[in-house]
Amino acid sequence: MTKFKQNLLKLIPMLFLSVLLLSLIGCTKNNDLNRYVSEKKSEIYYCEQDGFTLTASYSQKEYPYCADGIVGQLSDLFEVKLEAPDNAAEYNLKFTINEKEYGGEMSFESVRQVYTFSQSIACPDESQIAFTVTDGKNETVLTATSVKTEQVLSPEDILARVQKAEAERLSPLWQNNTFAGEIYLRLTYKEGECFYFAAITDRNGNTYSMLIDAKTGEILASRENR
Repeated sequence: MTKFKQNLLKLIPMLFLSVLLLSLIGCTKNNDLNRYVSEKKSEIYYCEQDGFTLTASYSQKEYPYCADGIVGQLSDLFEVKLEAPDNAAEYNLKFTINEKEYGGEMSFESVRQVYTFSQSIACPDESQIAFTVTDGKNETVLTATSVKTEQVLSPEDILARVQKAEAERLSPLWQNNTFAGEIYLRLTYKEGECFYFAAITDRNGNTYSMLIDAKTGEILASRENR
């Protein structure tokens, strides 16, 4: 056997390993649930002060919304909810994100008894946001802090854990490396704790919902609607 052939035989196992790794990487990428998220709430800011409770959140949402199991075009959305001591007042809001000022008149929702404001804004980089609330007479500065600590998992990490924990349930929805469904993933904050709410809707309108521990990724509760 010539030296050339000997060297070629030595390279074959390495070439086989490289092809195998590329194949595995390709499969992982094709089976990435992040491509099928039609709503992702990833940031929440919270403040209680002077009788006010302010909650602000950043999401990427499908627009127009349709729960059909197919992901549409996503849009940035920053939403502010204000619980005020005086629901008879008219409130204006002003705040700065990424060195740009936003604001305007807040709308009152009589059913929920809250004031709301929303605008298309890219994801904030700030850990705190100062919101100036005025009612024509008084001005209050509410400094809302991000509820996400270093222990809170990212939406991408949560989806990876869901994909692993619910592999048997999700497997039938994968068809030729395409996921036949859409996913809603929302960071939530309640009583000082962070959770994720996730819902998977297939193209027949069936929905599987989960409440997930934001720090461990453990599925705490689930429900299926058909």
